[in-house]
Amino acid sequence: MDTKKLIQFLQHLKSNNNKPWFDEHRDEYQRLRLEFADMIQQTILLIAKFDPAVKFVTSKESMYRINRDIRFAKDKTLYKTNFGAGIGPGRKGVAPGYHLHIDASGTLMVAGGLYMLTPQQLSAVRESITRQPGKLRKIINAPSFKKIYGDIKHDSLTRPPRGFDPANPDIDLIKLKRFVAWAEWPVTSLKKDLPEEIASVAKPLYPLIAYLREAI
Repeated sequence: MDTKKLIQFLQHLKSNNNKPWFDEHRDEYQRLRLEFADMIQQTILLIAKFDPAVKFVTSKESMYRINRDIRFAKDKTLYKTNFGAGIGPGRKGVAPGYHLHIDASGTLMVAGGLYMLTPQQLSAVRESITRQPGKLRKIINAPSFKKIYGDIKHDSLTRPPRGFDPANPDIDLIKLKRFVAWAEWPVTSLKKDLPEEIASVAKPLYPLIAYLREAI
């Protein structure tokens, strides 16, 4: 896809985040969305080579809407200033999978794991960490994972959750409230074709995603 035109459109949208401007440029938006959908479908096919669970996932069900849900938001701007997708079996955002977006600054973000866990999911992952000592730590300490994503310790309880031993060697992981890793790059810095680049950086996320799928 033409990422330069996409970024230019998103920059203009950021400066003109209103319905009259968007309606005037709707044809351009639709063309870019079709290009983005094709890119996402190519990416899905590449990810399916190491994650068979996404083999039958489509770009249509993966892509996020550009309209923002402003019903309960303080920020009342109507449109997102990125094109994004959540790739994985199950509902976007509530099942372990891959996330990516390109924003108005020309940044590609790739993420994976579980961000908005239900209480049941969170309990299941913590129980899994307890049952399988060291397994999750081994996954996130893999050199290929750490080189790109660093860590998953982004949001944690200050105290151990009720019912879990504070002396557990994995208590730092049990205290986490979400299990997700992400990294960002300027689109202009990418050296491969965009679907190939996304798939190559998503591959180290697969062991984490597979672990979370099994846990929940």
